[in-house]
Parts: sequence; structure tokens; C-alpha cells
Amino acid sequence: MGKDKDILQNNFTGIHSFDNTNTKSILDKSEPIQIEEQLQLADLALNIITDAIYLFNDKREIRYVNKAACDALGYSKEELIGKTSFDIDPVITADEVQNIVETIRSNNVKYFETKHKRKDGSIFSVEITTYPYMNGRYALHVVKDVTERKKTEEKLKLLASVFTSAKEGIVITDTKGIIVEANEAYSLITGYPNDEIIGQNAGFLKSDKHDKAFYKNMWNELIQNKYWIGEIWNRRKNGEIFVERLTISAISDSEGKTSSYVGLMSDITTGKDYESTLERMAFYDSLTGLPNRLLFAERINQAMMISKRLNTMMAICYVDLDEFKPVNDGFGHSVGDNLLLEIANRMQTHVRESDTIARIGGDEFAILLINIKGIDECETIIAKILDSINEPFILPNNEKVNVTASIGVTLYPHDNVPSDILLRHADQAMYLAKESGKNQYVFHS
Repeated sequence: MGKDKDILQNNFTGIHSFDNTNTKSILDKSEPIQIEEQLQLADLALNIITDAIYLFNDKREIRYVNKAACDALGYSKEELIGKTSFDIDPVITADEVQNIVETIRSNNVKYFETKHKRKDGSIFSVEITTYPYMNGRYALHVVKDVTERKKTEEKLKLLASVFTSAKEGIVITDTKGIIVEANEAYSLITGYPNDEIIGQNAGFLKSDKHDKAFYKNMWNELIQNKYWIGEIWNRRKNGEIFVERLTISAISDSEGKTSSYVGLMSDITTGKDYESTLERMAFYDSLTGLPNRLLFAERINQAMMISKRLNTMMAICYVDLDEFKPVNDGFGHSVGDNLLLEIANRMQTHVRESDTIARIGGDEFAILLINIKGIDECETIIAKILDSINEPFILPNNEKVNVTASIGVTLYPHDNVPSDILLRHADQAMYLAKESGKNQYVFHS
């Protein structure tokens, strides 16, 4: 278009200069003929221009058109000469025509958008830049077909409407996972206002329920397939953990390279998966994923029946962390949660697959060891658990902290009482371990 403008300006200037030598009045009947002759001199150059060119007189009658104008409207030059603005513009009004005339007469350039009608009756959108000529006695229109641009704008408006009104959360990130845009639904689901979302890494909602391998597999699949669909447990601003159905799609640029990512999320905590989600939340700890007190009680009952039938021994251990509160209060709940997760992982490395570790609440855990051969085997396992808990914990700032644990143990069927009493006896033995100096285990007597 820049080259076209230069050609137009050069020829327009030449025509204007040539015509200024004409001393006759614009009202002279011979002047339209001379104007047409002058335009014919530049016809070759004007026909190279891809934009449509029209020359209107003060009656808004067409005095000249180039080839692009004929192609756009479907008329020949002879058919267009003499037509008025009203013949080719189905929406323009008399007032708008008068406004154009007055603008041109004041020697000002005018820009506006309107519609044009082809010979076959079809309508298309145009943008027009009108230049004054001969001191405003003539108007030179440069017309561009913007139909495709208008369609694109309408599509963008539709997409914007979908983005803002969608009930699903929509988030857009750059290739590094930094959030650049999020809709209102995303804010409502997460509890974060928009200004606290933009600029965050997309993983800022992590609830620590998924390990590093989960996210590594997710990104590998996203890079390989350009999309990922699954369920993720995240944490709202108020600390509440929720499960979302998430679809991530990679957006490619003109060269096929990923330029951004779009995530579409639905909160399914109360959706169609509500029942299964509640079932899991009812039996498992939301932070560690370990069985909770309710499921642990069921496991004890099942183990007691097996123990009676096979005449085997089992142990119930009640674990309470020593000096956990100062760490949790001093370094923050996030650090405290990470420490609890690490302790859970350490304990799980020292029990068998058939055993059960549960989080009873806060910094308290319970362990069910089934089919043990005797007290010696039980003590060996508990000693390893204590040693693993005693190992330093590395905080995000590389600072080290240490916590210990006090453990109470009761053995079945030596302690031949109902399951709830077994857990109470282990709890009582744990308090004896604390009173005896902590960082040790005590058997219920």
C-alpha cells in the first residue's frame, strides 16, 4: 500500500499542478472534459494501484474510476461514469453526503467507513479516505475493501464475548507458563482477583497433592501432542483444595512454533464427579493423600479379622511429631505442609505394601503393621521410621530444620480389645513416650 500511495500522490500532484494552469471556472462546461483528459494521462499509473480510485464532482457524480474500482463493483468504466454516491453506497444518507462535501470544500481530508453495492447487488464493507482536489471542488476517493477485516473483527468480538461470559475458567499463558490473561470465571473458581493472577506462573495454585513426576509427564504429553486433558487438585486462595478438569492446548504461530498455551478448567468438586470426589475426600487426607482416621479404623477391623483367622500378630502405632508447631508457625503453613508430606514419604519407605500409614490429623499419624513375626520385627521398623524423621529437612531457603517423633505402640492379639480401643491404647503409649523425653517409642502395657 505504501508504494501505491506514492504513485497516487505523485500522479495526483501532477494532475493538480497541470490543472492549476487552467484559468477557467469550475462551472465552465469544458472543465469536466479537461479533468477527464488529465486523469487519462495518469490512467496507466492509477490502474496499477490495488485500491479503488473514484473522482467525484461537487454533485457527487463519478467523473473517473480506475480498474480496481471497476473490478470491485463489477461495472465497466462507462457504466460507472455519471453514477452518484447513492448508486453505489446503499447506506449513505443525504446528511452524510453533505458532511463529506463540506469537509472537502474546507480542503480537509476525510476518513470514514461505509458499504458499497456491486452490480450484482451484493454488499461489502469499505473504508474511504477522501482528498480535496481543485480547492474542494472535486473529491478523490481512495477505497479499500475491508470485508475480510470486518469478518475478523466480528470473530474477535465473538471470541472476546465467549472469553468473558464463559462459565469455565480460561487462562492464557506464554511459553514459559506465565499467565497473560484470565477470564472472570477463572477468578471466581480460584478466588484470586485478576490483578493477582496476571504475571503468576500457571502452577501457583498447586496443592502439593501431585508429585514432580505428575507434572513432568503432563508437560511431556503437552509438548508431544500439543494438548493435555486430565484432573488436577489445586488450592484456592482461601486454602480450600478443589479438583478441576483441565484441558491445555498449545497455540502455534504462522511458523508452527508454540507461541502460547490456553487452559480451559472446570471445577468438578461439585460437578458430575462430585460423588467420587467426596468418597475420596471422606477416606483420604487431602494434603498427603494418606488414608484418614475413618479409613484407618476400617483397615484395623479388617486386619483384626485376618489376624484371628491366621493366628498372626499386628501392631498399631500412634505417631506424634515433636516440635512441629514452632516450624509451622515460624516458617509458614506452606513449609509445614511440605514437611508433613516429606515425613509421610519417609515413613512409607520403611513399611511394606500390605501395611497402612494414615494421617489422623494435624501432625499426628498412625501406622498399621500386619502379619509381623514378633516384637523384634516391630521395633526394627519403628526404629527406622524414627531415624528417617530425625534426618534434617531442607527448606526452600536452604535452611535446615529438625523434628523428632514420639510413637506409642500396641500389639494385637496381646492387647485383645476392640479396634477403637486399640488406637486409644497406642495414643496413650505415645503420651508416655513424650513424657519420657520424646524422640522414642513406648509399648502399651
